[in-house]
Amino acid sequence: MIHRAITFFLTTAITIISLAGCDGPGPFKSGGFFDPCLVDNETAIGRIEPVQTEDTFENKVLDSSQPVLVYFYQSACPVCKKLVPRLSNVADSLRDIAFCRTNASLLPIIARKYNVQYYPTMVLFRNGMEVHRWVGLYTEDEMRKEFTEAFTSTRQSYKPVTKRKVCTSGGFCTTIVDDPILKLANIDIPANKE
Repeated sequence: MIHRAITFFLTTAITIISLAGCDGPGPFKSGGFFDPCLVDNETAIGRIEPVQTEDTFENKVLDSSQPVLVYFYQSACPVCKKLVPRLSNVADSLRDIAFCRTNASLLPIIARKYNVQYYPTMVLFRNGMEVHRWVGLYTEDEMRKEFTEAFTSTRQSYKPVTKRKVCTSGGFCTTIVDDPILKLANIDIPANKE
């Protein structure tokens, strides 16, 4: 009896999720907890192209003539699912940057190679080199500002800069900056309090 109930529940849940589509009701809508848009790793989300193989990563990211922002995520990450609709809107407004996404669960070799440890992580590549990295959930305005600044940066060095947005359960957020160039000069960087 319990086996039948579990089978019925799972079958019903799978059917609802598959019928929901990207604009389904409640938690099944885009960016919701069960986001069918994120489960499909082959379809582009707006201008964010999927990268599923090492060869594709090399062609779309490393060999690209324009800057490329790569969004590393995991399907089970609820914060990643909140970021997708925001990132898609930002990608539509920033045409000078190409956008790609990589499911780190399906392509762990690339995630390890670029030392992606937290999700979501967004990495900006220019001429095949990492130039900037963001970790955590950002608003659309924050992403637009950060990406534009990083894209227009005249830094000659390709030492990557990492920004991590860390928030407490009480809503206090701070940005931690890790800049290897300033580390070499022994300069402390104060965190920005938001």
